[in-house]
Amino acid sequence: MNLISATKRIIWDDEKLSLTTGDEGRFNFFITTDYPGREGTEYGVGVHPEEGEFLYSLIRIIRPKLVLETGTNVGISGRYIALALADNGGGRFDTIEHDGEIAKQARLKIKAPGVTVNVLNMSTGEFVPTEQYDMMFFDSNPKDRFVDMDTLFDRLNPGGIIGVHDQKNVENEIMGGIPSSIKERIHVGELRGMAFMTDHGLCLFQKPFEQDWIKDAT
Repeated sequence: MNLISATKRIIWDDEKLSLTTGDEGRFNFFITTDYPGREGTEYGVGVHPEEGEFLYSLIRIIRPKLVLETGTNVGISGRYIALALADNGGGRFDTIEHDGEIAKQARLKIKAPGVTVNVLNMSTGEFVPTEQYDMMFFDSNPKDRFVDMDTLFDRLNPGGIIGVHDQKNVENEIMGGIPSSIKERIHVGELRGMAFMTDHGLCLFQKPFEQDWIKDAT
């Protein structure tokens, strides 16, 4: 069992990546100096380390074998996901990035022993899944995230977990509101969720198990 934090391991593996402290020390965030098109300048990227450690720990607990992400960017969240899969003994990680140059860099950055990493250079709308996933993490264009979640919902296994980044407990304009189809899934018991008030915001959802006492109790 690796007791060194995932954040430290990610920074050790990338000399261009570092941590800095945000607004009045309330949170930390990653900056990189080799972001495609912004090389040589400091550029904030990815999930905050607190969110990344949460993702890492969640995956260590639920032990998914197949994880899907939309919105790879340079792979900060992807590195946490891949590390967790590796520390669980392996798995497969599919992540979608529409920008070719950024996808190319992400392929170099997201590596973990025993994990098959597929950085797919396409839009989420072009993606045609052929597998059932145990976990999904949505972090693409903000207004597409819940739409993509609804579209891909049937490809999530019972008991599977969904994460939506940058979403707090409000229907903000950046995210385009919550689609009525998602609310209906929650209403009829196909989905249950909770919101975490991190600096960016993070929502988690779960598809009920086939035999599910929580669903039966509601």
